[in-house]
Amino acid sequence: MRLIYLFICLFCLSLGIAQTPLRVGMKQSAPFTMTNSQGAWEGISVQLWQEIANDLGLSYNVEERDLQGLLAGLQDGSLDLVVGALTITEAREEVFDFSNSFFNTGLSVAVRKEKAGFLSILKGLFNRQLLQVVLALFAGLLLVSLLVWWFERSHKGNPRQEHSVPHGIGWGLWWAIITLIGYDDVQPRSLGGRILAVIWMIASVVGVSVLTAVLTTVLTLDRLENRIQTEADLARVNVASLDGSSSASYLERSRVVYHPYPSIAAGIDAVAKGQVDAMVYDKPLLQYLIKENYPNKLEVLDLTFDPQNYAFALPSGSPLREDINRSLLKFIGQDSWRELLLDYLGK
Repeated sequence: MRLIYLFICLFCLSLGIAQTPLRVGMKQSAPFTMTNSQGAWEGISVQLWQEIANDLGLSYNVEERDLQGLLAGLQDGSLDLVVGALTITEAREEVFDFSNSFFNTGLSVAVRKEKAGFLSILKGLFNRQLLQVVLALFAGLLLVSLLVWWFERSHKGNPRQEHSVPHGIGWGLWWAIITLIGYDDVQPRSLGGRILAVIWMIASVVGVSVLTAVLTTVLTLDRLENRIQTEADLARVNVASLDGSSSASYLERSRVVYHPYPSIAAGIDAVAKGQVDAMVYDKPLLQYLIKENYPNKLEVLDLTFDPQNYAFALPSGSPLREDINRSLLKFIGQDSWRELLLDYLGK
């Protein structure tokens, strides 16, 4: 009799546990988890979880936390599940479990759109480095003009010996300019003038090369899409990322100095305001937020690195993991899953 009573108690206890709503953690990570104007949760991960919960007959309550709060909740047992755009990493796998991956992506870079055109070119022409090179060449022209006229006017039999000062300096300037551009129809007759001509020809080649290089650089340097071609270029710009995220861990491993921000929105806003040059984070999240909030001001570069896999996270050893995996795999194999991704992310 006591044994029967014990079985009844255990059955009732297990039934009560099964009926206890799961504590599901979420954070704002559009388009995977976000709240609408009525305060209801929606997004790619939310709808996927709703399908799984309905399939398994699970009830749940949502608790909104930041990233650190979600990870802590899995470790201390205050959360039964985390739903969102959580990346599978080796460090996280050591302290809690993941479901099967339901979305594959990678990191990318959000930057300000640079306006091309006459004003952009004009702005580049007033670059300090370019002005310094132009001033140096102009000073060289004046100096050479004076010296070649001085050498030539002291040379006996030189037709320029009788030139007035303005005329002589004007001729010297003309000679220095045509020599600079590689035209030599007029040649000095004095020994000093010829030695100066050789020196000026060599200096002209170097000067024009430097001017060309600087001009090319200043006209492209302000365009971040030209400065960031690979992830290695991130070390040369002012970068932001989400504090404690997998993208921040990647930057740390790559020894890239970055500014940590408490939210993705804050980091993107810093890029829009010019406080930082670029925001490094998961590509689909950057694309969605920019499309919604900064379509004409920011853009995501055509660059993807450090592959990421999104999954649901559960406390280590959770009995829900197998059931959730089976239901998850069933749903993401359906056409409705592909339609859901198209609705939020487009083609």
